[in-house]
Formats: sequence, structure tokens, C-alpha cells
Amino acid sequence: MSSATSRRRRRGNTTLEFALIGSAFLFLLLAIFDVGRYFAVLQSLNAAMTAAARAAVVGSLSAGGSCPGGGVTLPSSITGAVPLLDAAQLCISVTSAKVSGQTQLTVAAQYPFSFVLPAWTTLGVTTLNGSTTVTY
Repeated sequence: MSSATSRRRRRGNTTLEFALIGSAFLFLLLAIFDVGRYFAVLQSLNAAMTAAARAAVVGSLSAGGSCPGGGVTLPSSITGAVPLLDAAQLCISVTSAKVSGQTQLTVAAQYPFSFVLPAWTTLGVTTLNGSTTVTY
């Protein structure tokens, strides 16, 4: 076997190995990006609930909901606290009740989320949900 044929085979092997390893590395990189974006949006949703609870306690947000199609309009103190979220898709509902002479305020939030990689869609996470309760 000549050295030219041997070099061509090695070059072909290198290309094949790079295609296999490169695609796996790209998938891993996109998966890391996707999971990081998921947790960033989840943290922003928690920040939105905190800001909504604060606004409801001081009286600048009344009880009700802000879901698309009706409800309460979110003040800028909430929408400004969560730059990663689209305010038009953010759904926040506030309920207030008296419990043992104290006011119990519950803030629930929903936000639609979609993963970039189609492999994650089997997890079924399309809407992020959260709630927090404040007693004062």
C-alpha cells in the first residue's frame, strides 16, 4: 500500500471522527444552554412573584389576575424587575384572605416556556408555574 493511500484513509478517518464527536459536542453545548435558560426564566418568574407580592402588600396591585385576555395590568415595578420575561405572556394572580386576624396574600404566576432542543419536549414542561404566600 502506498503512503498516499494511507494518508487519504487517515484523513477520511479524521473527518468521520470529527463529525461524530463534533455533533455530540454541539448537542451537549446546546443542552447546557437550554438548561441554563430554563433556570434563568424560572428565577425571573420567582422575581416577578416577589415583586407582585411586594406591590400587593403596599397597595399598588389589587387582587385579581393579569392573564392574557383580561385582568390586572402589571405595574412597571413588576415588569421592570424581570427583563427576561415577556410581560404580555406573564400571568400573575393575587388572592387575599383573612386568617386568624392576619392577612394572607397568595401570589401565583404562570409563564409559557419552550426548549430550543426538540429532545427536551418529552419532559412536557411548556408552562412554568410558581406561587408564594405572604402573611402580614
